[in-house]
Amino acid sequence: MPKKLIVIKISPPNRRTEELITWQGEEARKRILQRLGENVSRQAMHRWLRRGYALRRGGPYIIYPTTVLGTRRFTSREALDRFFTAIRNVKSELKQFGGDLNEWGKNQENQIGVRIEKQKSRQCVSKITPGN
Repeated sequence: MPKKLIVIKISPPNRRTEELITWQGEEARKRILQRLGENVSRQAMHRWLRRGYALRRGGPYIIYPTTVLGTRRFTSREALDRFFTAIRNVKSELKQFGGDLNEWGKNQENQIGVRIEKQKSRQCVSKITPGN
């Protein structure tokens, strides 16, 4: 049986209501440093976009929210705030379950509708968090 990954997708930036900033630009990196206390490389940001920000080894993973406009990729301050909020909320939820990822995942499946999808030949549970 394939390993089940938990991937949380944050709603992408809204092009009409949010001011877009470059996803790997200086402002995005400064906000990440302020909120997470991590000085991140461009490679790490690219990994967060593709695989997600790993809260711990084996997941859950939170996908860095971006949108594509033309041939360039952007995020927004509001999308970054949703990203940081998701990280904080999932960390606190995991603490409630004593760090047991399986129990936390079962609770998420029961609590909200989750979507099962294939990702890189592994089963993946995705939870999409709505924008504010």
